[in-house]
This record gives sequence, C-alpha cells and structure tokens, in this order.
Amino acid sequence: MERFYSRPQRQAVAEMRARIAREIETHRMLRIREAQTARVLELWHTGGLSTLCIAQQLSLDEADVCALIEEAETGFCKQGSGF
Repeated sequence: MERFYSRPQRQAVAEMRARIAREIETHRMLRIREAQTARVLELWHTGGLSTLCIAQQLSLDEADVCALIEEAETGFCKQGSGF
C-alpha cells in the first residue's frame, strides 16, 4: 500500500513510525525505573539494607540506588543520575 504514497508522504510515515518507537521505548524505560524505585525503597525502608547492599542485590550501581532514594524522597530528579 505504501508504494502509492509520494516520497514526502513515505518520509512522513517513516518519521511517525520512528517517533512511535521512541515513545514506546521511553514508556518501557519509565516502567522499569518505577519498578526499580519501588524495589529500592522497599529494601531501604523495610529491609534495613545499606545502599551498597541494595545495589549488589539488584545489580545496580550504588550511585543509582542513592539517586533513586533521593529522587523518591525529595520528588526531584537529578540530571545526570544515570536514569
């Protein structure tokens, strides 16, 4: 069906598909981050684990664990936190 589209129309369709793919990937990454944050906070508050122990248990960098905790507790996302 696409063969009947003009070159600008095909380009517009390709750009739209690329944008949709980026949005899907962004949504997926946000869901992963939400799950990681929930697990980190669970271990931090109820497990009494150190940030290093949490990082080792979840295969994350300790700096990322600290950034997740800080972001969740302050409601502020630091730029360059790796997420």
